[in-house]
Amino acid sequence: YQGFGWNEQSRDSREKTGRRKVNILRQATRSIERVRITWPFTRYGRLMMNIAVIFGGRSDEHEVSRSSAVNVIKGLDSDRYEITKIGITKEGRWYLTEASTDEIASGAWENRPDNRQACIPADPTVHGILVFDEEDRATAKRIDCIIPVLHGDNGEDGTVQGLFELAEIPYVGPGVKASANGMDKSVTKIIAGE
Repeated sequence: YQGFGWNEQSRDSREKTGRRKVNILRQATRSIERVRITWPFTRYGRLMMNIAVIFGGRSDEHEVSRSSAVNVIKGLDSDRYEITKIGITKEGRWYLTEASTDEIASGAWENRPDNRQACIPADPTVHGILVFDEEDRATAKRIDCIIPVLHGDNGEDGTVQGLFELAEIPYVGPGVKASANGMDKSVTKIIAGE
């Protein structure tokens, strides 16, 4: 067996490598346990990402945004993701809501008494939203990823994407420059070479 490296020296190194791998696995397990403490959403013993769906907004396409958000929310697997719904009224007020998809589609979500005013601070250490209670005390809620289902001005023109960039929260869709360029059709034509 010595021709294949199966001698005493390689046996000792295999044992050391095996012990090293076991120690690495133990450290990884401890790290995962720490993550579970700081990432509270679990279902069926699995970690869940907290996905924020932001809809509505001040643009003329407010109703279209609500309809699109209903489709996005229905498409998300609630066994895999904690879904945080944030609605923006036509006046520009942000609310954390527990509204059903029917309430979102009809616009009745705005009248729910359990809505809580919310905002995304540009402070990257928060990494989420601030939710205010009746006495204007804020509580931070971690967000792992944002799906902005906003149409028109202040939604797909790069402004809200800039806020997500400042807050350092990952989001779905194009970045600030691509959103701004795509919204301005004259710039889009120049970039596309038309």
